[in-house]
Amino acid sequence: MNGTGDPFVTTTGDITVSYVEEQLLRERTAEAHRHAVRLRTLRALRARRRAEVAARRALVLAVRAERAEALADPDRELLGV
Repeated sequence: MNGTGDPFVTTTGDITVSYVEEQLLRERTAEAHRHAVRLRTLRALRARRRAEVAARRALVLAVRAERAEALADPDRELLGV
């Protein structure tokens, strides 16, 4: 027995809960864990998307800088520099 005489009651230390309460607590804990996993996954996806956007912007800026440099010094291509 569990000290209470009731087979549907669990005694853990100073806390006594029924089987239903214990199952509800387990279910809530599992749901909280799943929710945390979903949040971590979403945050990782958002971070990856932000990194991809930043990389594309950097590439566009690099191309613009090369074009601006070529326009500023037209003899550069003739010299092979």
